[in-house]
Amino acid sequence: MSQNQDYISMFFVRHGETDYNRRGIVQGSGVNSDLNDLGRQQAGAFFDRYKELSFDQLYVSELKRTHQTIEPWLGQGYEWQIEAGLNEMNWGIHEGVIPTQEQRAAFHQTIVRWQEGHLHEKVTQGESPLEAWNRALPFFESILQDERPRRLLFCSHGRQLRAILSQLTRA
Repeated sequence: MSQNQDYISMFFVRHGETDYNRRGIVQGSGVNSDLNDLGRQQAGAFFDRYKELSFDQLYVSELKRTHQTIEPWLGQGYEWQIEAGLNEMNWGIHEGVIPTQEQRAAFHQTIVRWQEGHLHEKVTQGESPLEAWNRALPFFESILQDERPRRLLFCSHGRQLRAILSQLTRA
C-alpha cells in the first residue's frame, strides 16, 4: 500500500490463555483473571511475530488479561488506551463458576441460537451479542470518523471480538 493512500489498518488479537480458559470456566467481563504460563508464552509469540510492525495506537479492554497480552509492546515505547467497549461480553450467571451439565447445555444452546441469527438472545443476567456490539459501537464510530492513515492494534476477548468483527465486516 502506498504511503500516500489514506487507510486504517486494524489488527485484532484475543488475549492469551488463562487458568479459567484451561479449565473451561467462562470469565466474561466479571472475572479479571491473569494469563497463565501458556498465555504469557502466547503473548510473547505474538509479539515476536509482529514486533516489526509499527502501530499508531494500541487499545485494550479494562481487563488485565488483555493488558498482559500486549505488555511486551510497552517495552517498545508504546502506550495503550483502555476501552470499555473492548471488554468481554457479560455472561451473567455463567461467569467464574464451574458449569454443571445443565448450564453447559443451556450455554451451548444460546450460542447455537446466536449462530442461527437470534442475536438479541442472552444468557440469564448476561448480555446479547447486539448489546455487546452496541457497547462497542461509539468507540468504533470514533475510530472510523478519524480518516487519518493509521495502523491500530486491538486486544480484546473471544466472544466480544466475534461481535465486533461480525458488525464491522457485516458478516
